[in-house]
Amino acid sequence: MGAAIVSKLGRCSPGPRAPMSTWRRSLAPMIDAQCAMLRRGAMRQHDEHRRGAIHVAPMIDVSHRHFRMLLRCVSDSTVLWSEMTWDRAILYNCPDEPERARNNNPPRPLEALIGFSECERPLVMQLGGSNPDWLARAAVHAERRGYDAINLNCGCPAQTRGRSRNCYGARLMFEPKLVAECCAAMLAAVSLPVSVKCRLGVDARDSFDELVEFIETVSAAGVTHFIVHARKAILGLDTVKNRSVPPLRHEWVFRLVERFPHLTFTLNGGVTSLEQARSLMDAGVHGVMIGRRANADPYMFATLSPHANAAEAAFREEFISHL
Repeated sequence: MGAAIVSKLGRCSPGPRAPMSTWRRSLAPMIDAQCAMLRRGAMRQHDEHRRGAIHVAPMIDVSHRHFRMLLRCVSDSTVLWSEMTWDRAILYNCPDEPERARNNNPPRPLEALIGFSECERPLVMQLGGSNPDWLARAAVHAERRGYDAINLNCGCPAQTRGRSRNCYGARLMFEPKLVAECCAAMLAAVSLPVSVKCRLGVDARDSFDELVEFIETVSAAGVTHFIVHARKAILGLDTVKNRSVPPLRHEWVFRLVERFPHLTFTLNGGVTSLEQARSLMDAGVHGVMIGRRANADPYMFATLSPHANAAEAAFREEFISHL
């Protein structure tokens, strides 16, 4: 690992005054230390449920394995998430699954869809879909690959027309019993924890009582961890506007914490700094998820590691500047 990073860094110019060999030798000890830090992070298994966790949100076309490795180089203390992966995408590309015959496109290696590096752990696989059987079998493949937890997407604003008009994401909040069936099927199929990422509501189903009904129904199936984006979803409104037009209601998540003391709630939405994240956890939520800010400034997590020190932070800054 260290040699590979040295090789990559060696292709970057260190400046006219620093001979390449000297520059490599000066960075080698720090690279070795960074690799040791990554290995420590990889040893932290099944950490998705721990309270006080900072999660980096699943973001389409962002949360791929390269971005996750960058984040892991910055800190070993975050919980990383995959991009949302369709259950059918896994089944259509797995040689052992009957759905493979339905794939009219050239099959993709399963590793290209769900692969990751051990250093990225703890790592959550987020699945999209609404078929309990498909989700259960997709979760089995995620468990075999080594993910630490499974999450069902009940928060993305599914479109109302065209090919994207599928029953997934926030549309599932209309059907709490179906969500419960999906989660129960996954829990029966794997030994990993299964969580749900949801909104406060969807369209006109947006009262606090309806949110309580959703949590009660789904938790009765065995789900104990809910990641709540503290806005409602408006179907038909694009993804970008769904992150800004519906108002933030952090207070609803705190009400859920009080209403369901036996469950774990991670707050998502409008969190822009670690200081704000810590303040929210001090106020009562069990964890915080950061999305857009993590994409804009991945180095924000550099001070999060409990063993972080000035020398390591300086190395991370120099390392990332050469990627």
